[in-house]
Amino acid sequence: MYQFADNNDNKETVFTIKAQDLKFGVGALRELGPDAVALKMKRIALFLDGNIQDGEPIHRVKKSLKSSGVDFEIYDKAVCEPNTTSCM
Repeated sequence: MYQFADNNDNKETVFTIKAQDLKFGVGALRELGPDAVALKMKRIALFLDGNIQDGEPIHRVKKSLKSSGVDFEIYDKAVCEPNTTSCM
């Protein structure tokens, strides 16, 4: 087994990862707008594949954000390994 460090290296080998809360389940998309408001978000960027933009889940996301008064911009033309030009 490969060792990254041992006790003789006097290196820090313990680290902490703080996991974010995840929300999933029936109705979770309807809660996006209220959750964004609770986080004091005013404007959101939605990065989507152009093939899913007209799907029902995305309509639910947009409806939730609109009804909560959260502005959003859809970016569906980004490319793999995007640069600043492809995202503007």
